[in-house]
Amino acid sequence: MLPNLSGPIPSYIGKLTNLTEFSIIETNMSGPIPSVLGQLKNLNVLYLYSNKFTGLVPTFLGRLKSLITLDLSSNLLTGPIPTALAQLTNLQFLELNSNQLSGPIPDFIGQKLKNLIILRLNFNSLSGLIPTNLGSLRELQTVGLAGNQLSGSIPNSFGRGNLYLIDFSQNKLTGDAAFLFDKSNTNILSVEVGYNLLKFDFTNVDLAPDLVSLNITHNMIYGSLPKRFNLLDADSIDVSYNQLCGPIPNGRRYKHSVVLFAHNKCLCGGPFPDEDIHGPIPPFFDQLPWLTSLSFYMLPNLSGPIPTYIGKLTNLTEFSIIETNMSGPIPSVLGQLKNLNVLYLYSNKFTGLVPTFLGRLKSLITLDLSSNLLTGPIPIALAQLTNLQFLELNSNQLSGPIPDFIGQKLKNLIILRLNFNSLSGLIQTNLGSLPELQTVGRAGNQLSGSIPNSFGRGNLYLIDFSQNKLTGDASFLFEKSNTNILSVEVGYNLLKFDLTNVDLAPDLVSLNITHNMIYGSLPKRFNLLDADSINVSYNQLCGLIPNGRRYKHSMVLFAHNKCLCGGPFPGCK
Repeated sequence: MLPNLSGPIPSYIGKLTNLTEFSIIETNMSGPIPSVLGQLKNLNVLYLYSNKFTGLVPTFLGRLKSLITLDLSSNLLTGPIPTALAQLTNLQFLELNSNQLSGPIPDFIGQKLKNLIILRLNFNSLSGLIPTNLGSLRELQTVGLAGNQLSGSIPNSFGRGNLYLIDFSQNKLTGDAAFLFDKSNTNILSVEVGYNLLKFDFTNVDLAPDLVSLNITHNMIYGSLPKRFNLLDADSIDVSYNQLCGPIPNGRRYKHSVVLFAHNKCLCGGPFPDEDIHGPIPPFFDQLPWLTSLSFYMLPNLSGPIPTYIGKLTNLTEFSIIETNMSGPIPSVLGQLKNLNVLYLYSNKFTGLVPTFLGRLKSLITLDLSSNLLTGPIPIALAQLTNLQFLELNSNQLSGPIPDFIGQKLKNLIILRLNFNSLSGLIQTNLGSLPELQTVGRAGNQLSGSIPNSFGRGNLYLIDFSQNKLTGDASFLFEKSNTNILSVEVGYNLLKFDLTNVDLAPDLVSLNITHNMIYGSLPKRFNLLDADSINVSYNQLCGLIPNGRRYKHSMVLFAHNKCLCGGPFPGCK
């Protein structure tokens, strides 16, 4: 980051033959990359990104056979990708993005560069087909080919299960891309295939379990949104400008996100209007005893209590009242619905205690009473719901401790959210030992003490313990031993530990540790996190921000620390 450094690379650099790393990053230097660099036979790392270097990608780079990292991105390089790079068989990171390269993607990348982990060729003028052998690279985790002129179908080899991040957007690709983000692509986290010519049925795609980001905008994709689509956050999807139809699953999550669903054939729900009902639930439903599913969704003019005749609909397996103006206590007649698997009563104005009669609904898999005005403790009667997989009681006024029975009895829980209540006391150790638990939310309570080490066992994907009074060390939540972790939120607590030597988890994509007393420096691999998914402000951190160019416009995310430098701040002295 020396914007006033200019001119060519001087020839004497070729005499520094002991160099293992050579970097010129974010300067005003220009001219061709000189052949003297071919004398640096010990180089492991060559960073020449974000400058104004011109000419071809040099063939002499093929002589640097110890190279592990080659990054020539964000320059003015032209011409094809040279076959000489096939000699770099130790290469793990190859980044040639944001240049003016042309021609096809050469076959040698998939044939010879067997150790590649990251390959980025985005935003060039590359053309032709995507080579099948690229998707067969066993170590490849990230592949970026966006913003080129690539055509044809995407090879099925990219659905083998080893990739984490795929970006094929802004090309001319055709055919089916569903295999990129279905469950057979087991490790996939993010897929971007927008602005292509893709055409396939989305309806029956079984989304990959770890998928957190999906952009398919501006294609010709048809059908309906698949099951599990509702697990994706609004800030990580875009399905606009396709030919999709039908209801948006769990549309309340997306009610303010019309642009992400716009310009489709006939999507409904979520940000799009539905017919409304004024007043109480109509009485004619008691004449339909055979009903197995009954839902009232996004009806702001639906009011009054739940009518008692609902208890007669004993064939119901799913009953939902979502985002209405209904109020009053949850009536005991619901305890007669012994066949219920799913009970959604979220985002209403229900009052009173969490009913003990819910313990009689032993077939329940999903119980969501979030965003109401419920008070009192979490009742022990819920311990009888041993089939429960999804328990959401967040955004109420519940008080008292988190009961032990959740960790002792509810062994099938996958998602547990108790955020934004007035719960107090310690976090129970046995909660972190639940074998199926993937998402846990305790944010916005009055919990105290340290976070149990059981939450670092490796089974969890999403953890939110922010806005409490927690103390001690939380680094085990996001270090590599917590192998599946994707997102950790522990901001606004009283945590105090050294961040310096934390080896971040390999799949971590989001980390918020703001407003604590965390000290030391930012760890290695921190630079792999995107600016829109981190916050380390208001701590006691010091030292260099790794790969600070990624964060140069993100001062607020690093502000109010002891002595961080680089990135959005002045360079380190």
